[in-house]
Amino acid sequence: TKRGTRKRQEKVVSNDLDFYTNIKKMIVYISRKGLNLAKSGKIKQVDLKETENRLLRPDISLFLEKSQIYQIELLLPVMRLLDIVRVKKDDAVLRNNYEDVLKKDLFELMKQVIQEIGQSRNRVVRYEDVFESLYVPFFLKPVFDECVEFIKRRNRVMYTVVMASLIREKLVLSKKFKIKDFQQDLIELRKELTSALFFLQLLGLMRVEYPDRWVEISDLGRHYFNGDQLKEQDDPGGIIINPDLSLIAIPEQITLESLSLLKMFAELKSFDNVYTFQITRESFQEGLLLKAKKEDFLDFLNRASANDLPQNLLFSIEDWSNNLPLVTITDECVVVQTEDPNHMELLLGQISGKKIVLQKISSTTVLIDPEKIYETIGYAEKLNLIVRLIR
Repeated sequence: TKRGTRKRQEKVVSNDLDFYTNIKKMIVYISRKGLNLAKSGKIKQVDLKETENRLLRPDISLFLEKSQIYQIELLLPVMRLLDIVRVKKDDAVLRNNYEDVLKKDLFELMKQVIQEIGQSRNRVVRYEDVFESLYVPFFLKPVFDECVEFIKRRNRVMYTVVMASLIREKLVLSKKFKIKDFQQDLIELRKELTSALFFLQLLGLMRVEYPDRWVEISDLGRHYFNGDQLKEQDDPGGIIINPDLSLIAIPEQITLESLSLLKMFAELKSFDNVYTFQITRESFQEGLLLKAKKEDFLDFLNRASANDLPQNLLFSIEDWSNNLPLVTITDECVVVQTEDPNHMELLLGQISGKKIVLQKISSTTVLIDPEKIYETIGYAEKLNLIVRLIR
């Protein structure tokens, strides 16, 4: 490398099951915080930023101009296809069987998502803008399939070669080729190829090698397209747990399910060949809200840990599981409930005298002013209570 120039970063990235995990994380975000839209019907800046911090960040840098899109802008349109969100007044709210999606196996959810996106272009009804995939339109199934077949044939190929070859094959060598339509047809086809490759990467089906952007079908992609076997057993020593509950995971030594379980129960700190996680009360309790099972997590840690599990980890997990401080807020009549009278007492200590409470029903239930939901959520969060908003 010449002096004064930085060597471009070399890395190989595959998004695994991150996008599907993010659908579950987004359900939990909306159920905990609500999602109040701007008057224009768009997502507010505060939610764009906060969700970006809370969600996993699948790599979307294959097309640099698309790499600034927020995850929430990609998730909401897919969640609308799954029919688990809608607009109610000024809010995006959860609906129908969103609890079933939370409980769903990630591989099953992957199949459902890819199928729904593949059929989405046949849809006649237009959704509200917040639920339309405006920044990158959903792929056209035949173009998506052609990209997959082309990459499979070449094994490993630069993404520009995929685009150039398919433009040549489908446009220039087409029997219907007309020079006067070429410019418009080229713009359309490039847009379709961009969508197909973008979603192949986002959905974890394609691995990208930077800086030159070589692409190949990922392990998850080969499993989905060809039925190839994925790693089925965690290796002992695949994770190292420190006394401060930080954790290192070696991706080659654990299964995709186990890695996804870690991403639900622990906070992802960094990835550079190995993953670094931190297990905290908040991250663990979010795992429970994502309907992941504590027993599965402990089984995995025992199986894959290089050493015995620290006693403080076992004690903390037991404590955090038994003390899930849930506050349930129901829209319309606006009932606020806690599981534990002590938690209601704490909350009333904050909100009494502020014209929020309309009536106390019992030691765990009060009615509040419908206009004061977000204020109540704010006070509950200050007390580290976990909010579940039902709308």
